[in-house]
Amino acid sequence: MEYVQRLNHFAAARTWRLDYDGITWSDDNGESGRITYLAVRAVRLRFEPSRTERGRYAMRIFAGREYLITNMNYRGLMDFVDESAQFRRFVMAFHECLRQENKNVTYKVGATHLAYMANLLITLFVMLILCVAVFYFVSVGLMWLVAKPAWHL
Repeated sequence: MEYVQRLNHFAAARTWRLDYDGITWSDDNGESGRITYLAVRAVRLRFEPSRTERGRYAMRIFAGREYLITNMNYRGLMDFVDESAQFRRFVMAFHECLRQENKNVTYKVGATHLAYMANLLITLFVMLILCVAVFYFVSVGLMWLVAKPAWHL
């Protein structure tokens, strides 16, 4: 089974192939590589949306270094094709091969603890700033900047 993907404008299209003892990749620049199933330490599946790739799902393979495979294929500036059906089949086949060959792999899902905590802290900080701004506007008589009075409705 194989899956072809181009991550962005600066990356060449990469073809991933599942073999009997590993996964191989080659790209349009002539580069290639091989990851044996036994070399895979961990696999993380995660939802990673962005402004241009709203339905992006990613599989990150940790085997000495990190390899990224997503369901979105770059076609042009701000133009991505959702290839979720092919991506799902490839991920399922990869996991089946990995399950048979490597019993020590760690499967992870979602954001890392560090990313989760960073997002939580940013959210709390923004909420604090908004509360301080409302308190300030109310205390100096500029409430009309925050909300319309009932008599303006």
